[in-house]
Amino acid sequence: MRVFVFICFVTISTYSFGQGCSDAGVCTSGSHNSFNEDPTSTSFSLGQSFEMGEEHVLISSSIIQIQVKVSSKTSISFKSNYFFVSGNLRNSSGLGDLTGNITHKIFENDNFKFYLNIGGKLPSNSSNKANKEGLPLPMPYQSSLGTYDIMTGGSFYFEKWRFSAGYQHAFNNNNNGFLHSVWGNNEIAQEYFESNLLKRGDDLMIRVERLFKKEKSTFSISILPIYRIQKDEIWKNDAYIKLDGSNQLTINLNLGLIKKVNDKLSIRFSYANPILWRETRADGLTRFFVVYGGINYSF
Repeated sequence: MRVFVFICFVTISTYSFGQGCSDAGVCTSGSHNSFNEDPTSTSFSLGQSFEMGEEHVLISSSIIQIQVKVSSKTSISFKSNYFFVSGNLRNSSGLGDLTGNITHKIFENDNFKFYLNIGGKLPSNSSNKANKEGLPLPMPYQSSLGTYDIMTGGSFYFEKWRFSAGYQHAFNNNNNGFLHSVWGNNEIAQEYFESNLLKRGDDLMIRVERLFKKEKSTFSISILPIYRIQKDEIWKNDAYIKLDGSNQLTINLNLGLIKKVNDKLSIRFSYANPILWRETRADGLTRFFVVYGGINYSF
């Protein structure tokens, strides 16, 4: 198993932040995060992901996360990242959104653990980066979703299984201005989804994960369906229009490996890719693969 994960990591390194591989945030917050073995501990994490999005856009994301235990049953965590994006319209970079989360342990015995999560996501910028000529770039080039979001859900741990469910709602539209008409006859730009003043629909997430543990390593495999409940909307021709094919199901397959160096320090790798995705993806979150490596230090 460990050899297989390592081969995946090396082979594809040549982007897990993602709807999941396209995730707006809820799939990797609090106890929903498949790497979070103890969601109420104090820890510090650094990671790097490499991703491929729409139209073969390449994305590098440097991720930092801090989790602080505030009581025997409760923790608060904060996470952000910095993006570098390279694509056929231009290169861009910028600070990602700030995610905050509160995790509370409801129940625990020798075989069961149950956690509840509530959190939010704050935009780092207006999600309207432009090219050198001032033309607005599509969402895969944006480091921020440009919305204020709330995320909530719960996770149930049973021996070597984890089950999670989460919900995410965006309260506002973003300020992205990408429309095909703005770019005129540029054939490359026409291949991206329009996203002018995007109103993103709500996401419902479920994760089913199986763990395989050895003395100093844990391998995991999980399936992660994400359903966009309402249709996304964009402003076009002086009105908001609903985007057909945007309220559909994405299903992601995720592989993870945690290797303990000692009682406090661990090294983490993961690989994810979608096996089913939405027909219309104006939010720019789709990732056709994600490779991640990082470290975690527990206090």
